[in-house]
Amino acid sequence: RHLRNLTGSGISLKESYNAQLSGNEIAHCAVGVLANAPLQPENILTIRDNLLIYNDVAMFFYGEKGGHILHGNRFDNNFLDVMGSGPQTVRDNDWTGNQWDRYQGFDLDGDGVGDQPHRVWLYADRIWMERSMARFYRGTPALALIDFVERLIPSSQPNLVLQDERPVVLGHSADPVSASVDAKPR
Repeated sequence: RHLRNLTGSGISLKESYNAQLSGNEIAHCAVGVLANAPLQPENILTIRDNLLIYNDVAMFFYGEKGGHILHGNRFDNNFLDVMGSGPQTVRDNDWTGNQWDRYQGFDLDGDGVGDQPHRVWLYADRIWMERSMARFYRGTPALALIDFVERLIPSSQPNLVLQDERPVVLGHSADPVSASVDAKPR
């Protein structure tokens, strides 16, 4: 908790073998969870039922590929929910049944699971992620305006960072893991 300096991460996992991270509250960190991509297919991390709140970046994945299992986590009031060092590092993880404070869908059938997938797109954030000197301007009105214009009139295709097919709706009392795993497919 409370590790906001430049390199502070709440939990760092490097070259771990079948590690499981569950039941943690990770708050007020520069990076909540820092993990590398599995070197071997059997070296998958399971990250479930964690609360990631008030972090600059809730989860950062580095390496060439994804492959981790992320179920039932709650992302709340983070500057960025996820970030990765490469295009597949985040997207190729299994994101299912997480709660996202930025989810903009509905739960019309009342089962606690969003009717549409939760997608995280990367627009103007690419500027400060790809150019370290531009980090100074992160969160400023100037970058917010660039982001707004980029969403309104895209000059390039935004990057899909991740997709959670069964996001749990905020405020629902259902257990995120059981809602995502036990619910019938549509």
